[in-house]
Amino acid sequence: MIQSTGVTGVLRHAFALCAVMNIPALAHAEGGWTLNGGAAARYGAGIASTDGARQVQAADLDAYGDATRTLAGGFEFGFAGRVRWQLDNRNREANGGRAGDCPTILAGCPGIEDGGIRRPLRSPVSGLVTGGPVEELDSRLAVEQAYGFVSNSFGEIRFGLVAGAAAGEVDPLKPALDAFGSADAELDLAGLNTIRTRNDITGFAPKIVVKTQRVLGLAAELSWTPRVFGSGTDWQAPRNREGGPASPELEHAIEARASFELNAFLVKPRAFVSWARAADRSGLAAFGDYSAVSAGAALSVPGWEAGAQGLLSNNSVAGSSFTERGAGYRSARVYLGSNLGPFRWTAEAATARDELADATETGVGLSGRFGFFDRFSAGIFGLLQQRDSRNSPETFSRQRGATLGFELRAAL
Repeated sequence: MIQSTGVTGVLRHAFALCAVMNIPALAHAEGGWTLNGGAAARYGAGIASTDGARQVQAADLDAYGDATRTLAGGFEFGFAGRVRWQLDNRNREANGGRAGDCPTILAGCPGIEDGGIRRPLRSPVSGLVTGGPVEELDSRLAVEQAYGFVSNSFGEIRFGLVAGAAAGEVDPLKPALDAFGSADAELDLAGLNTIRTRNDITGFAPKIVVKTQRVLGLAAELSWTPRVFGSGTDWQAPRNREGGPASPELEHAIEARASFELNAFLVKPRAFVSWARAADRSGLAAFGDYSAVSAGAALSVPGWEAGAQGLLSNNSVAGSSFTERGAGYRSARVYLGSNLGPFRWTAEAATARDELADATETGVGLSGRFGFFDRFSAGIFGLLQQRDSRNSPETFSRQRGATLGFELRAAL
């Protein structure tokens, strides 16, 4: 991943404006190969209030493509790639950031002894840490996909930089404006949106993924990641750096996912369950094997949709499981939405408790989008967020944020 700072001149004085431009996929066949590609650009700005009202902005550029060749017997093989750039809140790292300020020099603040130095702990799920420096980078550029694939009527095998089986490509819950949600948000204007409900510990680390085709509504995925490393615009592998927070280092990650989707008359049920496990190679006594489970379900009827999903993880704490309390990570999200012709709105709420970072987060969001002329839409969103985190061995700090933004979307 390439990282840079100091991005300026992007509609600095825009208030509550968010524009998205999607370039639809282009297809071209030459020499037996079919080429597909596309790009998307998104800009967001608005007013956010944490320690005081201020103008905020964010942007996302996304380019992707694939090349596919079909052989006799229905076999296909090819390659796919994706490059992404984001301008986001400086206080949010690719995954996480600092929650509170409880330095390890104070007895009672979370930390471990390592080589005579006491280091703070970083959660591998949320990325939150109770002390130490924050990267404070306002933009990131990353290769988020670079993989080969082979498929037929039974399923598909992928190998390379690609999302793991537990994360899945699409979870049941999708707000009207998916970049600005109460959890798993792609852009974070207020700097408080680090709730994770996706089971995504391996991110875009090199792996092998096996996927089945959907039969009678059922599909399954399985993946193996030899070593978890690297980062994307919204994901960062657990890692240790000299003088930095202590974190597990994971390898031999096995992930599995089963999903169900069915169109039955006017009702569309969807559900999934996923599981992940990985070994820790950090050598730090505080950490051990990682385990996590996630599940979700949604139901759509004409004009309406509702659902919920959640994540349980042991945060890779030595000797613990995802069902134990005291060191793990747990989160949940609920969603209600409505489609009335060209208008769509969603209301959602999410909460998370990270016991390794000693932080609790909540978020409530409302968004709406109106489509017109088949190619354009306009939307508005609002978020209320709160984070309680340890500020000293005896006290907690509370951060509250409110964000109001506006989005325009065009497909050309």
